[in-house]
Amino acid sequence: MRLTEIFQQLKGLEIFEERSATDELIDVVFENRISAAWQERLESILGPALKPQGQKADGQASKLTKAFGGIRPEQTLFYKNFGEYAVMAMLWPWGNGRCTSCKMFRVAPLESDQNSSLFSRWFKK
Repeated sequence: MRLTEIFQQLKGLEIFEERSATDELIDVVFENRISAAWQERLESILGPALKPQGQKADGQASKLTKAFGGIRPEQTLFYKNFGEYAVMAMLWPWGNGRCTSCKMFRVAPLESDQNSSLFSRWFKK
């Protein structure tokens, strides 16, 4: 699924500021008063958060976010493998308590995803 297709699925949600909406990067800001709607929509597209807000990052989340300086407990990370590539979405709450940035981009699938995909292909029912 292309990022612009994912962005189309986000239509209808309020956006405070749209910074980028391309197949390279989705970068938008929304107000925290509607964060539950954003969480719900992202979960419907990308599945449950790999690293929910308020939790410490585990091995996968740490590995995915290392190039960005890691991920803090107040941030949220979504990740979904689409085969050739994966999509990662990160939610960064602002310090002012009013808004959250959502940045979404394509990344290489985690090696563990590739191994499990190979395993599942061998043992399909």
